Amino acid sequence: MRPVLAAVLAVVPMLTSLHTKAPPSSACSLVTASEASTLAGSPVTNVPGDSSATSCGYGTKGGVMGPANVEITVGVFPDAATAKSEYRSWNAIDPPLPPTETVISVTGVADQADITHTSPSELSAIDFRKGATIVRIGVGPPASDAALKTAALTAASRL
Repeated sequence: MRPVLAAVLAVVPMLTSLHTKAPPSSACSLVTASEASTLAGSPVTNVPGDSSATSCGYGTKGGVMGPANVEITVGVFPDAATAKSEYRSWNAIDPPLPPTETVISVTGVADQADITHTSPSELSAIDFRKGATIVRIGVGPPASDAALKTAALTAASRL
C-alpha cells in the first residue's frame, strides 16, 4: 500500500504544474493590440508607459481614455483560495459608477468569470479568475458579451 501512496504523492505536483503557468511578464501579452482593436471597435495602440506585469492600456490617438480604449489589469495572489476570496472586490467598477452597474455571471471561462456593464457611463468589463490569477479586461465604449467572453477565453489560454 505504501508504494501506491508514494506514487500518488509523486504525481500530484506534476499534475498541478501542468494546470498552471507562471504569471505573465506583461499584461499586454494577454490581449494583443489587434485583439484590443477588435474589442474596442476601433484601431487602438499600446499607450506609452502603460505596460507592466499588472497593467496594460490600449487607446486611440487621444490616449487610453480617448474615444476607444481597452485596459487589462492582472492580480496574482499567493494561491487559488486567496484569489477566490478576493475575486468579488475585482468584480465592480471602482468607484461604482451610478446609476446602474449590472454584473452577469459567465460560464466556460477559467474558474470563475463575470461581465460588468455600466450606464450611462458606457463601459463594460469581464473579470475572470484562473487559479491564483485574476484578470480584468475593461472596454469603452462597451463591447458585446460575446466579444468580452472571446477576449477572456483568449487571455485565459495565455496564462
